[in-house]
Amino acid sequence: MIGLAEEGVFRGYIQRHLAHNHGFITGLLVSSSLFHAYHVNFFRATFSDVTLAILVGPFIPSFGMFVGYLYYRTKENLLGPVALHMFYDLFGTIVPLGVETGSLPTGSVSLLRILQWSIMLFALKILADRQAKT
Repeated sequence: MIGLAEEGVFRGYIQRHLAHNHGFITGLLVSSSLFHAYHVNFFRATFSDVTLAILVGPFIPSFGMFVGYLYYRTKENLLGPVALHMFYDLFGTIVPLGVETGSLPTGSVSLLRILQWSIMLFALKILADRQAKT
């Protein structure tokens, strides 16, 4: 239910209206930034953490950007983004796919995260291109 609700708001409402009125890039960046800020832990975050999340959010790859791009490539069909969000939530919280990084050097952890996001981007690109052809 969370994936359906969040995608309905951030992609189905915010991104769609902004993209129709101000263009795809603006819609994607603003909705992704708001999505990122929405997921900040407000119990532990400071005002500067939230401000940084909003200001830097458009410049770093994020799940919101990937899902927003999928939404755009599927001609604003929410089925793909909702399914991807549910899959991400399932495997990110219930069945963690993370690698134990406690004993690795910081540089290796950064490379693993870049690899993880690259694989996600590549998979999303394949899904989006398939959906666009149909």
